[in-house]
Amino acid sequence: MALFDDMIEPDEDDVFEDAPNIPSNGENTTHGLLPPQQNRLCIGYDETEQKLVKLFNAGRLPHAMIFSGPTGIGKSTFAFRLARFLLTREQGGMFSDEEIPVENLGVSLDHPAARRADTGSHADFLVIGRVFDTTKKRLSNDVPVDEVRKITPFLRKTSAEGGWRVVIIDDAQYLNRSSQNAILKILEEPPKKTLLILITDQAGRFLPTIRSRCQIYDFTPLTDEQMSELIQLGGYSHLDPDLVKMFAAGRIGRVQEISEAGGDEVYDQIKSILSKLPSMDTRDAFDFSETVGRDKKQFPLFMNMLLDYISQNVRLAARGHTPNWPEHLTDLYTCEDWLQRHEKIEKIVEDTSRIHLDMKQAVLEVIWALQKDTK
Repeated sequence: MALFDDMIEPDEDDVFEDAPNIPSNGENTTHGLLPPQQNRLCIGYDETEQKLVKLFNAGRLPHAMIFSGPTGIGKSTFAFRLARFLLTREQGGMFSDEEIPVENLGVSLDHPAARRADTGSHADFLVIGRVFDTTKKRLSNDVPVDEVRKITPFLRKTSAEGGWRVVIIDDAQYLNRSSQNAILKILEEPPKKTLLILITDQAGRFLPTIRSRCQIYDFTPLTDEQMSELIQLGGYSHLDPDLVKMFAAGRIGRVQEISEAGGDEVYDQIKSILSKLPSMDTRDAFDFSETVGRDKKQFPLFMNMLLDYISQNVRLAARGHTPNWPEHLTDLYTCEDWLQRHEKIEKIVEDTSRIHLDMKQAVLEVIWALQKDTK
């Protein structure tokens, strides 16, 4: 339990973040996990937490970190846990210079500073990322340099609450060159008791000078046991276990996506498309594009699940196992054929995001990419 020298000793029945934020009977009465900023269920990264606790206790916490790993595994949730911890370190008390060493990053669920961090109203906490264009009703293609420039005046100000100041950059792989150069200037002379966290699934996109100035923490997919615990606590036990195992692959965020967007239906759509290969009737193709391309939640899940399905089966075939393709495709497509189609679909997904390709058109492009001339 993390305590402060100048805090009143908590009562035995005080609830701390280290215990799941669920009713005392152990049952989760809500469906789905909260967004990372409010989510107190951070499971799977005890080793990383202990490394940071040791650095904090030694007064050697780095001023900049990169949290890198696949999308949906809990990097953001952990980043907000760390931020919440630092923002609740009280300053100015009688014993503030001799703080008792902490054991973990957990804080009281009802701590005022933690609650302000949860709601985004803490004066010493800044979160930036891609911005939402209300006119076009979509996220920007990158993290604009104007967003990054908000960090400098934020850090120049004296801490409003006398403690740490924390900046989180989410989707940091979308930092463009100008934004990265602005980050570099900030990293050159960071103020004391400040922390900058860059969350990304593609750390290789950063300039080498940024990576050299940050301590990098690699996050790996959750284990089956950890996933099972989060699935139960999050209220996702109704999902098909085989579907979750096949497409979640240690990513609790993907479980949320499968639940919210109807993963069973999306998988049926994928199997239906594959059953009609190597070629598909034009009318059927347009019908599929109308069905899949009209749902803003199902569309990204369809693309992600299709890419996962191809890559998983290629790996099975490469290891000498029988892939899960429809039987009639086994002799028609080689692993190289599938890899080429995987690459084309990735490009379609990228173009859909970058140039805002119409979703229905994107589904058609995917269908054309999957087809093969067998003459």
